Amino acid sequence: MKSLKNFNRIMSLYTLFYIKYNNLCNIRASVLYALAFTQLGESEIYTFLINNFNKYSKENGYDITIKLNLLTPSNSTSNTNDFLSLMESILLKKSDKYDIYFYNNIYTSRFEPHFLNLKEWLPKEHIDKFTLIDSDSYSYNNKLIGLPIFIDYSVIYNNMKLLKEYDKKIPKTWDELLETGKYILNEELKKNNTDIIIYNGGFIDDELGMGSIYEFMYSYREEIDSPFPEIISQNTIDSLKMMKKLKEEISSDSIFNIINHSVTKLYDGNGLFIKFSYHTIPINPVYKATVLPGLKEGISGTIIGGYNIGISKYSKAKKRNDSIKALTYITSKETQKRFMIECKKFSGITSLYDDEDVCNNEEFCEIYKNVQPVSRPISAFIDYNEYSEKFRYHIYKYLYGDDSVDAEEVLKEIYDITHIYYISLNSKELSIGIILFLLYIILSLMMLLSSLFLFSKRYQNCFDFLPKDFWILSLIGFIMILFIGYLDMGNVTEKTCQMKQLLFYLCITFILIPIFYKLIIKFPEENKISKYIGQHRHLFLLFFILLDLGSNALSLIFPYSIENVIVPENKNFQKCKVNNNFLKIMIILTDLFKGLILVSSMILIFIEWYIKSSYYDVRICISAISINMVIIIIYIFINSMHINDYTIYHFTRQIIFLFLTISNFILHYLMRIIKITLNNESTEVAEKNKFFKKALEQESSMNSNTYYARRFSIASEKCSYSSKVFYKILDLHYRDDISSSKNLYEIHENNSILNTTTISSKISSNQNESYQSSIKEDNIK
Repeated sequence: MKSLKNFNRIMSLYTLFYIKYNNLCNIRASVLYALAFTQLGESEIYTFLINNFNKYSKENGYDITIKLNLLTPSNSTSNTNDFLSLMESILLKKSDKYDIYFYNNIYTSRFEPHFLNLKEWLPKEHIDKFTLIDSDSYSYNNKLIGLPIFIDYSVIYNNMKLLKEYDKKIPKTWDELLETGKYILNEELKKNNTDIIIYNGGFIDDELGMGSIYEFMYSYREEIDSPFPEIISQNTIDSLKMMKKLKEEISSDSIFNIINHSVTKLYDGNGLFIKFSYHTIPINPVYKATVLPGLKEGISGTIIGGYNIGISKYSKAKKRNDSIKALTYITSKETQKRFMIECKKFSGITSLYDDEDVCNNEEFCEIYKNVQPVSRPISAFIDYNEYSEKFRYHIYKYLYGDDSVDAEEVLKEIYDITHIYYISLNSKELSIGIILFLLYIILSLMMLLSSLFLFSKRYQNCFDFLPKDFWILSLIGFIMILFIGYLDMGNVTEKTCQMKQLLFYLCITFILIPIFYKLIIKFPEENKISKYIGQHRHLFLLFFILLDLGSNALSLIFPYSIENVIVPENKNFQKCKVNNNFLKIMIILTDLFKGLILVSSMILIFIEWYIKSSYYDVRICISAISINMVIIIIYIFINSMHINDYTIYHFTRQIIFLFLTISNFILHYLMRIIKITLNNESTEVAEKNKFFKKALEQESSMNSNTYYARRFSIASEKCSYSSKVFYKILDLHYRDDISSSKNLYEIHENNSILNTTTISSKISSNQNESYQSSIKEDNIK
């Protein structure tokens, strides 16, 4: 009985425990995982934020807990770059391991694909509290990637004890800092204080060093409102020289490039001017923080540093709202105020600097009101990390190298990292742009003035191959090629890419289609197509122009992109690039269509080789078309090649444009004018007759029997279709005039085999009569 009571008591306790355990399990608890990195022992910053949120969450019944994985040099081998690689490797895997990331604001653009757009999750009034929220430090591609948890500014920690001892003031310019530093250094060395650091520089081979370089250069602008000096300007050259002068006269290589010395001196107070982030670590009370000196009094500079908070888009959906609550709390005005007071860190909420509690620390608000911040050149290069490494490499080559390294040459190398070169009229580097422009103007004027010959009676006969309007169209085509060359010199934009492609197609149409038109209507055998095109030449031309416009109109829907060709240790340039596959196909089809017209023209020239009325013209055309085909093939080939040399790329293209224009103008147009100008009419007629007579003699010497036997083979039903086509083309090739289909073949009543000898004699006689008749007509003229 007693054992039964004990059993019941145990069961009751078990039931009670089970119910309470069940209730506990049903409580909604959320754990958020965060990742952060600090290089300078700022772990208390993250501890303050995380602990305060966890406490706030518990008090308000949110039951949300943040667990932070904080990487530091003491618990890992990570530095800034290693941490970046770690974050990217996690995010590229689309891992949900971490929900919240604390990251350096210089990498906002790199994390844009992986973080939530906070504009879609936060109230507008919360976002509007922060200043410069649209800058590259927080936003990218019109998306808000992160909000600042704190902002870093560089300051100079001035040793007031030493300055007071030697009756010196806080320097306002770099010259004053150098002068004061040299004096106190000499005095301290007399006291055998060899351990003193006068100026530390902070030019280490890390992102901190990049900030030191950039803010130093920024302090060398002329006015407060002046932008960052041009990299190859005299101000930047002077800043680099002062940087080296400070190192050599009051510091050393080891002090400049090792950060540990600076940290030690901020602790022990044995430094004079120590540049560091404001209150990153505990500071000896002998120091007073002020803004950095500058070229002139009132000019300063400091890099904008700091860390942001962002939310991974790969975080589990059920954690999204909890992550937003955590971010909202951490970036709230109340939290930021307490953070500023306790951790002495600058906030992105400007209104807090009007708060009396915040500005109890006069030094803190005085620095904020006097800093002249500058952002890192985050958007200067595709990969900022790579750009920063190259930037530092070239600067340190001068700063820590011997005197043979020239400051201007080093800055020119930095300038070349990001600068996009192109030929233009304003080019300071090359005068080739002006030379080419003048050459294009001269050639264009020459072609325009040459159109006057079309209306001269003396020269009319040499231009009877094409109608006047088609000759003018050809001249416009020549000038268009020059205009493409001019557009190719300038800065590459989507519009210039579209324009160049359209002009390229149109100039081929304007030059080639008039010739193609003439070859069609001069076909040796009368046909409906030739007759129709001859009567509707403008419609024929319009058809090809509309095709060009139509194919190019697609580039408005699928625009070109600009490809940056980045060439290490050489000149960068840009090219037009087609990314859309449909547009690529259309361009290929258009190119093939143009090629088909060229091939068709070549076939027609072969067919019309002996047509008397265009005897000279087809020979000129074959030369011009052959050259055009070669040049166009080279042009297309060069466009498809990956040329990484700025000079070769641009020089080759300009040569192609010039050669294409000049060769076409000379062969199609100028040769006709020169021939008439150099020879009088009677001489010209004599030469024409002599040339034509020679051609006829060559033709007469051919084996007439074989030739007409082939013609008979064409008519024979025993021949294959391909043989018929072949012999038909040969038959047309030897025609000297346009014939109607009725007179193409001699049909014998009894279908007897042709007497080739008789036919040969008859044809030879007809040809001689034609020749004599032609001579008489020319003499009459």
